[in-house]
Amino acid sequence: MKDYLTLSKEFDMIRFLYDMRASEFVRKCSIPIGYVQGYPIIAYKDGHPYLLIPYLRYKVTGEVDKTLVYPIRFLVSYSLKDCRFVGFYDLTKIKNFENFDFSKPVGYFRHDGIKTLSKTAFKEKQQELYAGYSVLIRNLYAIMGGGEKADISAEEKKFGELLSLLLEPSLKPFYHYLSTNFYKKYIAK
Repeated sequence: MKDYLTLSKEFDMIRFLYDMRASEFVRKCSIPIGYVQGYPIIAYKDGHPYLLIPYLRYKVTGEVDKTLVYPIRFLVSYSLKDCRFVGFYDLTKIKNFENFDFSKPVGYFRHDGIKTLSKTAFKEKQQELYAGYSVLIRNLYAIMGGGEKADISAEEKKFGELLSLLLEPSLKPFYHYLSTNFYKKYIAK
C-alpha cells in the first residue's frame, strides 16, 4: 500500500477507474456486461472518505440525442483511508429501492445542457472533470498524511460546475440519495 504523501502527489482518477475495471474485487462482483462506470461520488462514513463508483447502462436507440439512460443499479465502494475496495451493492436489493423498476429508462443522453457540445468538446469536459476529482482526492490524501488542507476552492467550484453540466439530470436523485453532502456541495447549484 502506498503512503498518503505519495498518493497526495500521484493519485489520478482516470488511471484509478481504468485499473479498477481489471481489479480482482470488481471482477468478483459479476457486474453484467453492458454496465459502465458513472461519475464517482466522494462520501464519508464514520468520518472517513470513500469513493462510491456507480454502474449504470445506456441503450442506443438510433435516434440522435435519444440514447436511453437507465438508473444506477450497482455501486462499488472504495476506502480512501485503507486504499482498498470494501463493498459491492446491488441497489435492487436495498429496501429504499424495492419498488423501483430498474428495467425502465430514467432519461436520455444527451440532455439539453450538453447538446451543443461536439464529441471532442464533451470528452475535453470529461477530462477536466476527472482532473478535478484527482485534485480533490489528492487533497484528501495530503490531509490524511498529516499535511494541511490546501485552498482548492477554485478547483472545487470548477469541479461542481463541470459535474452539474455533465451529469444526466435523471441521475441526480440517485446522487442525492447516495451522498446528500456530495450532492449539495457539487451538484445542487
